Amino acid sequence: MKMSIRLWQTALFVCVTMAAALALYFLFLPSIEDSVGVVAQSELNKNLADLAIRMEDDLEDHIASSPAGKRELTDAREFSDVYRVDFWIYDSKGNEIDSQQSLTQPGSRIAEMVAKGLKRESDEHIDLDKSLVVVSKPIISKGELLGVAIISDNGTSANGALQVARSQLQIALFVAILVSAILGFIFSAVIASEIRRLKEGAMKIANGEYDVTLKPRLVPDEMTEFVEAFNLMAKELERAFDEIENKRHQLFTIVDSMAEGVIEVSADGMINLANKKAAELLDYPVEDLNGSQLEDVISEPNFSKCVRRALAGRDSSGICEYHDRFLLLHGAPIETTGSHLDSQNNGRIALILQDFTKRKRLEQAQRDFTSNASHELRTPIASLKGFLELLEDGAKNKADVRDGFLNTMQKEVDRLQRLIEDLFTLAQLDAGINFLHLSEHPIGDIMKETVAVSSPLAASAGIDLKLDSRENHATVLCDKDRIMQVLLGFIDNAMKFTPKGGEIVIFAHRLDGSVELGVRDTGSGIPAEKTEKIFQRFFRAGSGNGNVPAKGAGLGLSIASEIVKAHGSRIRVISKPREGSTFLFKLRLAKS
Repeated sequence: MKMSIRLWQTALFVCVTMAAALALYFLFLPSIEDSVGVVAQSELNKNLADLAIRMEDDLEDHIASSPAGKRELTDAREFSDVYRVDFWIYDSKGNEIDSQQSLTQPGSRIAEMVAKGLKRESDEHIDLDKSLVVVSKPIISKGELLGVAIISDNGTSANGALQVARSQLQIALFVAILVSAILGFIFSAVIASEIRRLKEGAMKIANGEYDVTLKPRLVPDEMTEFVEAFNLMAKELERAFDEIENKRHQLFTIVDSMAEGVIEVSADGMINLANKKAAELLDYPVEDLNGSQLEDVISEPNFSKCVRRALAGRDSSGICEYHDRFLLLHGAPIETTGSHLDSQNNGRIALILQDFTKRKRLEQAQRDFTSNASHELRTPIASLKGFLELLEDGAKNKADVRDGFLNTMQKEVDRLQRLIEDLFTLAQLDAGINFLHLSEHPIGDIMKETVAVSSPLAASAGIDLKLDSRENHATVLCDKDRIMQVLLGFIDNAMKFTPKGGEIVIFAHRLDGSVELGVRDTGSGIPAEKTEKIFQRFFRAGSGNGNVPAKGAGLGLSIASEIVKAHGSRIRVISKPREGSTFLFKLRLAKS
């Protein structure tokens, strides 16, 4: 059960005040009793002295008339009645002359006082607890001892005065305790109010509200200093946490803008943090990724193995295939300083994801390129070597056979030369060498020269090559030779897959700020699944219906695509099986 600070502070204040008051009470009470006794004794001595003066004449008469025996002393009895005291009168020989006792019981004290009185000594005795005050005095006249007078009082007046003093002290004690309780309650209430304000302010800070300022009130200096120290602490905490929040925001912005995916995973496999790139690589909404179980997002074996190694406290790396991507994964445990942070971050790991797809495909393309280039070079070389061996074996002596071999060998050499030139062109493109020589050319001239070069081949193949010259007067900025190379490549591919009697059209039409140039045929078309692959190096597509086999080295369209890209455009392909194909690209109009 909690006890209010107000109650225990009040109780403490009252206890301290009560202890102090009781100490004063029991310290002063004996002194008061002694003072009262002294006053009573002094008053009795005064009365006794008065009685002794009165008794001088009576004792002289008593001694003269009857030196022995008792007699009533009128003055003494009147004195006893007036002052309400008991008395004893003795002669000089110690014989009792007269006495009156009704209020006190002095006992043996009387004999002791008589003995001292006969020695001309006064005596006194006070015992307020027994209600007894006794004094004695020798009666001396003209140097002669006449007798001894003793009076006693029951201390009624003294006890009354003492009782009044005790009552007043008790009232003062009660008032002091009551006042201390009220003051203690007030002071403790004020202090408790300040402590509650400090508690409320501390709770606000604990809840993240750092802009807390408490106003000092009418409280002791220490509490005012405490409130000022609290306000200073709140300001410092606000500044520190603002700085931490700014740094955290900066760090999060940096992490979120990284080109690599970053994921923080707890020991139980929960994703605590993931940036946009990680969500993009995992094809997962970033708002759903945070808070998900990692194994629910990706369960690829190599990925899981790498994560397990990182959770075991070891750095790990690996490549995993996820959907249509290759991901390079690096995992490492998160190290922290401080026992509190260590307990919170125990087992947490950081995962770095990189899209390895392009590099993986590039490596595969390089391997394929090496393999295909070797194959394409090996074929004409093997053919040339075979013809040379046949000529050495005697075919050179037969003119018609020799001429046929030489004609075929010439074609193989030309094919080999074209292949090497294509490879050289691709090497230039890969190296980023600027091989274009841009200048202004009428689009009609480029189209006419292209048709003039290709017409003989088209005529020999029985294909109708046409020119749509509606944009003859448009002037474009380009490398004429390279654009003609692209168009000739389109026409060459169209003739491979267009049957005899078919049609090939080279055309151009103006757009806003550019001219779109293209080649359209009525050939077999390209299957949809091969449309994106025809620009890959060494890829050769057959006809849409499968009747026309793949031809050529598979470099023409790849080179054409790179040339068009160098001109700031791209090649579009429109094709359907058995309905022909159309290849298009744009060229910028020359500025007037």
